[in-house]
Amino acid sequence: MDMVASSTNLSGTAWTTYGVGTDWSGANAPAVGAGALVTDIRAVAVPASSGDPLWNGYCPGTGYLVGDLAVQATALAGGEEVVTIRMGVALLKITRVGDPTGTPIVAPEMVSFGYDAGGSPDTVGSGSDTNFGDTEGIDDATVIIRKKGDFGSFDPNSGTFLPVPDGAVQIAELPNWLAAVGTSDPLQLFLGDFGQFDPNSGEFSANPDCDIVIAELPNFLAAVGS
Repeated sequence: MDMVASSTNLSGTAWTTYGVGTDWSGANAPAVGAGALVTDIRAVAVPASSGDPLWNGYCPGTGYLVGDLAVQATALAGGEEVVTIRMGVALLKITRVGDPTGTPIVAPEMVSFGYDAGGSPDTVGSGSDTNFGDTEGIDDATVIIRKKGDFGSFDPNSGTFLPVPDGAVQIAELPNWLAAVGTSDPLQLFLGDFGQFDPNSGEFSANPDCDIVIAELPNFLAAVGS
């Protein structure tokens, strides 16, 4: 399948399947890099024998997870960018292995790529139709790109703080970072969580741990002016 994004500022970085080595025989890396189209995201499950439960292991229409596609923002213009993502059938199409001894002969895979605004599954289409998915007019996900530490901006006339990002981290936003310490709010966690500390060595890692601690204050201060 393909990932079609509404902005070239979002690209795929990794494609990880579930059960590789057991259910799935392997997976390729997506064609990654800046661009609105991340192509060739695929994995194949091949039954080992005629008695393998994989022949009936995945039931079309019931919904199942194949893997995770990681994405990364490559640029940011202004304070915020909202990017929509749609999934579509790639040139290799979406198929499932059919038991040659079974009847009836397996029909083309019927797929959908998410849910509509009302929470119902998207319209089902053939996995053999490479026009299906990215042209159906329904976004499958929305990604909001913001800069860490940019909690908002200040009105130049009144000095009032507004929770509207401006693409810059200012020292005047320090109270907002301090207020986010210990928070469980997803947005505040993203903005203020600069990383984590190894409990044994105390070394800092830039990998977020979904927790904001006061020891990360130097990291916020280092972002001021960026």
